[in-house]
Amino acid sequence: MVLSIKTDILQQPIHIFTAFFYERFYPCLPENTEVKVGNSRRERTRSRGVYRNAAWNRDQTLATALEVSCVWAYQVLARRVGEKRYREYLKKLNYGNAVPGPRVDSFWLDGDLRISPREQVDFLKRLVRRELPFRDDHVDLLRRILVRERTRRYTLRAKTGSSARVVRQYGWWVGWVRTDAQVWVFATCIEIHDAARDLPQREALTRAALKVKGII
Repeated sequence: MVLSIKTDILQQPIHIFTAFFYERFYPCLPENTEVKVGNSRRERTRSRGVYRNAAWNRDQTLATALEVSCVWAYQVLARRVGEKRYREYLKKLNYGNAVPGPRVDSFWLDGDLRISPREQVDFLKRLVRRELPFRDDHVDLLRRILVRERTRRYTLRAKTGSSARVVRQYGWWVGWVRTDAQVWVFATCIEIHDAARDLPQREALTRAALKVKGII
């Protein structure tokens, strides 16, 4: 099911698509904090393993790690941040239940952190409005990294997420579309029964909804 809700952002209409509106799930997305752990787009994190995903078998920058959802790179940065800083920032951000335990390098995958699509949308609205406690240049860096498609009509920014380590598996596609006159924020969460079949549907279903609305 896809819902559409209108509100205001930057004195422009903003519209929301989401499913499982209020139920909380693992975020499955790395939550960055404003500390000196990888703020440079070009700063590299060194690979020391061999992974089934070939794209993970190389050194990663923040940009490349986000592009290929490189979990080991997120984990290296998460250990540098530490649980105390994560707890402080998650509370400042009012991000879901704001609980980063029990392991600092996996809490967003299979730990205690939970967030609903409704809360994801609220978080993204504050990100787009620049209401989060981050420097503008860091927000600008994130915005550049998250671009998935840019046309004359719109710019689409998004990030995937999936929970492969838990019994009840599901996948996310969250982000926003900016047109000349509007901003559309979305947080799509679907249950995953067959990864090969279902994971591509995170993006496909959202794009289909955006096309139906004439946004993209």
